[in-house]
Amino acid sequence: MFFVGERLRLRRAFTLLEIIMSVVVIAILALVSVYGYIAMGQIRAQSHHMSVASLLAQNKLEEYKAKPYGIVPDGTDTEGVYVRTWSMLSSEVTVTVTYPSTSSMNSVTLTTIKADK
Repeated sequence: MFFVGERLRLRRAFTLLEIIMSVVVIAILALVSVYGYIAMGQIRAQSHHMSVASLLAQNKLEEYKAKPYGIVPDGTDTEGVYVRTWSMLSSEVTVTVTYPSTSSMNSVTLTTIKADK
């Protein structure tokens, strides 16, 4: 027959050091997960801005392709945070759309040649 003291000695429990180490490991994993989530959100936002800027530039080029041949007047317009500028040099039409990002201004530039019909 075992005495109460011997039973308690045979019973194994977590030590304070083991608990602290497990909390540290869980905290590190949580920080890595949060950082990854934030980075993924920034990449998604950048991708969205680039897609919208490309679409705005493409729309302006299509607008000029539909017009009869002639000189394209230089211009600028704004749609939300996107600034679209276009110009024509000889027969080459260039549209640049700039937009702000977290670190700097980014831009998308599309160029086409406007040929005589």
